[in-house]
This record gives sequence, C-alpha cells and structure tokens, in this order.
Amino acid sequence: MGYYDCFKNQGSKRDIHVEQFRVNLTKYWKDMVAQVQRKPQKEGATFRTRWLYAGTVYRRMVEPLDIAAFYGEGKTDYINKKRSLHYQLLQQWYEEDVKPPSRDKLDSKKQKVSGILTEDSLFWAYVEEAILSCELLKSQNCTLEQGKSSWDNLVKFEEYVMEQINNYAASPEIFSRESSFMKWWGLYEGYIDTCSNSHGSPLINFMKDRSVGPHPSSFMKRWKELEEVIDTCYRSFMKYGEVQLRWAEPQGPPG
Repeated sequence: MGYYDCFKNQGSKRDIHVEQFRVNLTKYWKDMVAQVQRKPQKEGATFRTRWLYAGTVYRRMVEPLDIAAFYGEGKTDYINKKRSLHYQLLQQWYEEDVKPPSRDKLDSKKQKVSGILTEDSLFWAYVEEAILSCELLKSQNCTLEQGKSSWDNLVKFEEYVMEQINNYAASPEIFSRESSFMKWWGLYEGYIDTCSNSHGSPLINFMKDRSVGPHPSSFMKRWKELEEVIDTCYRSFMKYGEVQLRWAEPQGPPG
C-alpha cells in the first residue's frame, strides 16, 4: 500500500506528528502565496520564482493527504468543493514557469520514476471520482443520463492516466495491489468485461499486459527517498519559523 492509501486508511488514528506537519506546512505555504498576491506583479513573480520548486514539492506531497482525508470522510467532488486557493495558485505558477518536457528529459525521468511523487497533485481526486463513476454504473438506480455521463468521465480518465504513464509522471505506488487506483481498475475491468466494451483503449491493453504491483524493494527505495524529501521540507519549515520568531521578538532599548 502506498503513501496516499496508507494515510487514507488510518482515518482517525492518523499519527499526530504527521497531522501537525501537514497543518504547519499548509499554513506556511498559504502565507507565502498570500505574500505574492500582495506584491506588485513583477516583484511578486520574481519572489515566487525563488521558492516555486519547494512549493511544488509541498503541493505534490501534502495535497494528496488533503484529498485522502476528504474522501476518507465519504465526501465527493474535492476539486470543486474543497480545493484550497493556494494549491490552485501554486499549480498555476508552476505551469506558467515550466516548459513541456523534451524527449531527453522524459528518458531521464524514466530512470528516476521509482523515486518520484506523482506529479499531478490532483491525481488521487480523479481516481476517487472514477471509482464513484464505476459504482454508479453498477447501481440499479443509475439513469440513462447518469450512465452516459459516468462512462464519458471514465473514458476521459483513461486518457488522462495513460498520459501520466507515458510522461513518467505517475509514481509506481499507484500500481500497488491494494491502492485506490487498483480498486478502480478492478471495478472498471469487471464492468468492461461484462459489457464486452474495451473500445481499443491503450490503458486497458497496458493494464492487461503488465504484471501489476512493483517489487517490494522498489517501494523500500521510494519510501527512503520520500522520507528524505519530507525531512528536508520539515527542516526548511522549522528554519523559516525560527527566523519569523526572531523578527517578531521585541527589540530592547539601544545600549
């Protein structure tokens, strides 16, 4: 089980230190985004460029935890109902600053894919909505209109996932046998087999041809790398907090 599902399945028993880490980092990055918004456009753009990489790592690391908590409570439609503005702006600024990857960069990413965070921080929200679409299609109460809408959403989701795979933008953890993504695949595979409707999908061919589930050693390597990322972010946050506290301390009278 991977990063996202471990957190989601812990429910109310989540580690208090992880929760505090999530809350503290989110407060820090909301403050940073607010600072950019208050600055003149040119000055704000220069300011944000200095820390955009760190903000992107934060978004890819922490937003999936927010998504896990949201769907773990039985809620739906995270993107429209819950997504924080600071995540939206961090993503927007990243997309404005980053050029499409070249072939050489994609080949390099292929070599490193076992240790990355999934690049789209909304990936798991799309997975959860795809699961809900599958469950609706199987429901006896599904209307013709709902069925068509759900099917269209699933076809779009297939295309999206295949794009992530082709761009080496998805972490191997999504293929863990107990992941939410594999739960979706089990529901979807059963539905298309029942309906005899594979519609020549590249993703369906990919999933049926591969041996699902990365080797445990690849997970151990990834978790070690992820722990290093978390530790670096946490130390950076603590350093920032110490600086802020020093600024806030009242200054004594001059000697």
